[in-house]
Amino acid sequence: MLIKYSPGFETSSLSYLVVWALLIPQFFCEPTICPPPDFPLRGRYKPEKDEYEVRQSITYFCIGKLPMHDERNVWNPSNIAMTCEPNGKWSQRTPICDVPTRLKYSIIDSKESIAIDGKLSTCFQIGNDTEEILQFSFDGEAVPYSMVFCFGEGRGMFNISFPPNNQYFTYTAHIGNSRCIKYDTTDVFHSKSENISVKVSPSTNSFNSMCGFEVFAKNDKWCDYSPEKSTLNGQLEVGRSKTVLHCNENFREKESREIYATCENNKWSYQGLECVESKPQKDHNISACPPPNFPEGGKYEPEKAEYYEGQRIKYICNGKSSMFFGDVSTGDYKKVTCTSSGKWSEGTPFCDSPANMHLKYPSVSEIAQLKESFLIDSDINTCFPIPKGTKRFFEYSLEGQMVVNAIKVCWSQGRSTITIKISESWDQTYVEDFGKYIFDSLQ
Repeated sequence: MLIKYSPGFETSSLSYLVVWALLIPQFFCEPTICPPPDFPLRGRYKPEKDEYEVRQSITYFCIGKLPMHDERNVWNPSNIAMTCEPNGKWSQRTPICDVPTRLKYSIIDSKESIAIDGKLSTCFQIGNDTEEILQFSFDGEAVPYSMVFCFGEGRGMFNISFPPNNQYFTYTAHIGNSRCIKYDTTDVFHSKSENISVKVSPSTNSFNSMCGFEVFAKNDKWCDYSPEKSTLNGQLEVGRSKTVLHCNENFREKESREIYATCENNKWSYQGLECVESKPQKDHNISACPPPNFPEGGKYEPEKAEYYEGQRIKYICNGKSSMFFGDVSTGDYKKVTCTSSGKWSEGTPFCDSPANMHLKYPSVSEIAQLKESFLIDSDINTCFPIPKGTKRFFEYSLEGQMVVNAIKVCWSQGRSTITIKISESWDQTYVEDFGKYIFDSLQ
């Protein structure tokens, strides 16, 4: 495994503001708490608790580096914080984790496919004094509201339009390494479109390269905001087109339904679902789920002799192991639900520890001098800084032949590119500009 770390020519810094405030108690009022808030589809929040005291805050984040929009539908490159207020409600609506619109190639077998193949290391290069028009299409009519595109070496111009609209967006690029730019296009495009046209024009006596392109668009099944309504004894999982109800432990949906609300033309339509206590009754039988299997190297909570329909458990891995379901990482935990059939909604995940790696290059003397062993000391607070304008190569070996199925990379301040190569047929480049959106994967 080879890791190449290349910092840019600018260094960013992280500023942190902490405020201490005196909370004046209110007389003749009992303390108020907030229930667990709703959460976005493809997102989570921390910390997770059964209840929250006034002034306590949580932080929302999206899984897989997806962009997040707040209640004003404003793109937030970082996490969003919300606070429990004295009225027992949260300070903002649930944010939304957006996914890019799936693109199709208008010309089959065209070289433009490398512009959206998910690898920043494969770019579509345009030669000197020439220009190329790349064409893509949506699955249906939609209004583009945001886009991210990545370009590599060279200089030139990108002209992006959405026919039949006359409006277009132009950006002039001049950079030495692949870089990703995000733009809101709400003020530019207002009409529906099915097609995208990207004209790449290098400057005179130069060339330009396009390495990635993502478009975020809204259709008729798309809502700007999360639902305003809330539900007792449950949480809502909120997406752009639908909202799913998850009842709390010891509760179940009254009629065994899941869809709480659907979106049509930017308006939510509510279904009136209700979470009721899930207790066994003498006059009828309620299916129960037996205790599930434990994941090796992990556990689940709560542990009970049996679970009734609608009850949920949470799988957790011990130590620093990561959780997987099949070949897909589930993050720090996994929740499953007891269904009416007496079976769990999903199988048992497994916990996996990182493979042991041995540093092959640089030499032992260079390791002691450069302290690059910090990269694999399991402490995220110890980092190996790379001076600007330089490059470093790190080569590691595994304990025998293995198939790599997941990689975790951590970095701190600064602007750089990191290239990881596992074999001749697989390599991936990550572009990190601290404090900004990271363009990591494409549809």
